[in-house]
Amino acid sequence: MTCFCPHELFVNTKADLGTCPKIHDDQLRKKYLEDAPGYKKSRNEAEFIRFAERMIDEIEAKIKRGRMRIALANGPDGVSACRNRIQMF
Repeated sequence: MTCFCPHELFVNTKADLGTCPKIHDDQLRKKYLEDAPGYKKSRNEAEFIRFAERMIDEIEAKIKRGRMRIALANGPDGVSACRNRIQMF
């Protein structure tokens, strides 16, 4: 019950989350947004925030692994091994 569904953000990308297990109903969403703040509302918002934070952590880990892979491919002098082989010929 938020403004958007994170499952719809990265469709057809490497970060695609697949189909959303939640119910998407505009009438329920409207009623939820009109209701006064309460325990259930704050619990849902906290769950959404935890989900978003997990997504961010996973993406940051992928970025870190990618940077490490690039650093290893470049070697200690910062020049890629592929470039060195090309310059030899």
